[in-house]
Amino acid sequence: MLRRVVRVFDEKGGTYFIRLIYSIVRSRYMVKKYGYGGGLKLSESAYISGRRDIIIGKDVTIGKRSRIEAISRHGERRYIPHLSIGKGTAINDDVHIACISRVSIGEDVLMASRIYISDHNHGIYNGSNPDSPYNPPNNRPLSIQPVHIGSKVWLGEGVCVLPGVSIGDGAIVGANSVVTRNIPANSIAVGVPAQVIKVFKEELGTWIGVKKDG
Repeated sequence: MLRRVVRVFDEKGGTYFIRLIYSIVRSRYMVKKYGYGGGLKLSESAYISGRRDIIIGKDVTIGKRSRIEAISRHGERRYIPHLSIGKGTAINDDVHIACISRVSIGEDVLMASRIYISDHNHGIYNGSNPDSPYNPPNNRPLSIQPVHIGSKVWLGEGVCVLPGVSIGDGAIVGANSVVTRNIPANSIAVGVPAQVIKVFKEELGTWIGVKKDG
C-alpha cells in the first residue's frame, strides 16, 4: 500500500495530493454543515452557491469546475430556489446548473461534461409583449419555468436543458442536443432541438426506432 502511495506521489506530484485532501475535507464539511448526503465527492474546483437551498442525496459526485447555483436574488428581485440532486448521481466536469425556482434531478443520473441546465431565461420573446432587443439582456425580467430530470437519465456531452422541460426516467439525450420540450421516459433523443429517435419496448426488451412524420 505504501509503495503504491509513493508511486502515485511520484507520478502526479504533491499538488495532486493537496487537491485531493482539500476535496475530501471540503466534501465532509458540506455534508456536516448543510445536511448533504454522505459519500459526497466534490471536486476542489467545483462551485456551489445558495447551499442552504440545495438538497444533495448520498453518493453524489460533482466534477471539476462545475457550477451548481441556487440563485435567490437577481438585481432587485428576490427568489426562493429549490434545487435537488438525487442519490448516486454523477455530474462530470464543467457542468452548470442554475436554479431560481425549481430544478429537480433524480437518482442515479449520469451527466457528461459541459452540460447546461437552467429554469430561467433573460426576457420573454413570444406573446403580445415581448422584450425589446434594445434593452440590455441583463436588465430584462427573468422568465421562469421549472425543470425536472428523472432517475437513471443519461445526458451526453454538451447537452443543454432549457426552462420548462421534463425528462422522464431512463431517458438518454445525445451529445450536443438542446432540449426544448419534454422527453418521455425510456427514450433516446438527439438533435437541435432534441427529438425522440428510439423508445424502449419493455414487452420486447429492446429499443425501437421512431418513424418521423411524413
